[in-house]
Amino acid sequence: MDDKELFEKFLQKCYRFLSLRNRSEKEIRDYLKKKTAKYKLSEPKNIIDKVVTALKEEKLIDDKNFITWWVDQRSYFKPKGLFVLKQELLQKGINRDLIDQYFEENKIDELSLAKIALQKKVKVLKELKKEERYQKAISFLVRRGFSFETANKVVRIIL
Repeated sequence: MDDKELFEKFLQKCYRFLSLRNRSEKEIRDYLKKKTAKYKLSEPKNIIDKVVTALKEEKLIDDKNFITWWVDQRSYFKPKGLFVLKQELLQKGINRDLIDQYFEENKIDELSLAKIALQKKVKVLKELKKEERYQKAISFLVRRGFSFETANKVVRIIL
């Protein structure tokens, strides 16, 4: 297979990979490294760079947009605190400066997110004794990345 055929093959693989959900540039690069390893290419980095560049030109990879998408998804489906959101984005290979810039420009209401997260646990917690209910609720929210202060406020409001 020549370079042009390989480029097209890996580009098509990335289209399918991106059809499932948005991806960061690092996720695409890691995916392509796995796929190119099967072909034992002498210069896999060249193909990977070409595919990533093509996807960027088509605006299918954009880490700034990925941050917005990720935070929206997390806020809606599985609310998490600022600390955990930042950690997840770092794990996805997003530059720390981009993350900090996003959160400076887009303040998130952690109190509201913590309320949403805890609302889903209220039924289970209602069955427990008051002290145990309080401890479990605080622990749950702190594990989700909310500060103790935020968790404490929310628990006092909801429980």
